[in-house]
Amino acid sequence: IVVVMLFIMMLGSLLSVTRETRSEEMFLTLPIKRVDNVKGQALFTAGIQLIYLLCCAVGATVALFIPFFGKTIATSQPGLVANVAFFGVALIVYGVFNLAFLPLYFKGGNATASSLFIACVVGILCAFATYGVFELLAQTVPQFGKVLLTFGADTLPWQFLILFCGAAVYAALTVWGTFFAAKRYVRGS
Repeated sequence: IVVVMLFIMMLGSLLSVTRETRSEEMFLTLPIKRVDNVKGQALFTAGIQLIYLLCCAVGATVALFIPFFGKTIATSQPGLVANVAFFGVALIVYGVFNLAFLPLYFKGGNATASSLFIACVVGILCAFATYGVFELLAQTVPQFGKVLLTFGADTLPWQFLILFCGAAVYAALTVWGTFFAAKRYVRGS
């Protein structure tokens, strides 16, 4: 999950570079609606998240085949195992981050460094809390733990179900966060 959370730090630096290069002022002078500016930045964030998650999936697949003290790297790590269900959980974590981050970042008419900091802190706390809930469920509910903590053909249908549900929750939370962000951004400007 640490690798998945690195995206959040990357997003903060990317948005601060956007602010330093005065890209936001350029967006405001374009003949587009302010709502479209928010939607475009949210879509860019979602695209980066999905590309990053795809890279993590490739890394997790490679880790299945690397020996590490008699086990593979993927099965010797503490916490949730990077199986198919893990990426569904990661999508839910990203969706919760987007729901917390986007409305706070676009608070008011212009996004400032303090709004970026507050949005990142709140988004990270919400994302870690969400991950903690899934980790707690995996450790306390045996059936859920079997799906999230193992590799195997018998749990694969349930893992794909969690992946598809995670994708649906991610899409819904990201759209909801974008809607609230656009509403706050237009109202504040």
